[in-house]
Amino acid sequence: MLLLIPSCFAENVEIMVSSSAIFNPKNGHYYEFVAERELTWPEAKRSAESRTLVTKDGEKLRGYLATLTEEQEQALLDQHFLTDPTVHTDVWLGASDEKVDDEWRWVTGPEGKKDGGKGVIFFKNGVANGYANWRPKEPNNSGGIEKFMQWNHYLREGDIAGTWNDQPIDKSGSKGFFVEYGGM
Repeated sequence: MLLLIPSCFAENVEIMVSSSAIFNPKNGHYYEFVAERELTWPEAKRSAESRTLVTKDGEKLRGYLATLTEEQEQALLDQHFLTDPTVHTDVWLGASDEKVDDEWRWVTGPEGKKDGGKGVIFFKNGVANGYANWRPKEPNNSGGIEKFMQWNHYLREGDIAGTWNDQPIDKSGSKGFFVEYGGM
């Protein structure tokens, strides 16, 4: 079941483990889809980082825009979040090539702290260096302004559900994001 939770940009949102957070037994992380009003990538990043998940054991895990570093992580999100036909939005993830063109890095979460705080490179000059799930012919930096990653949920002609696309910082129609909890 997909539970849509508006965050309204509240500061320090704390949620309890519930049906809205999906657990990944492979890495011990939780994932949550947050439905929003239309928002920019930096707004999604701030909102994700303001969230805390409290586990059943009382452990508090800080949120961040999700980083999908393995096919298993991608499959988990696909399984739980692609099944709701009422959701018509693209979803922000924690990757960017804003600092160096065509050098895609995970810039949030524990991956974002690596390489001196620049993040983990996973795709450079059209070649994957780790797991990547780009939509065909992406990333393409259309108009020279697409520097932030989205997960395609709302399908248009030619889209493949769950694939990634590069988008401008303020892509219209972006009304959600994935929060990952764990590893921080």
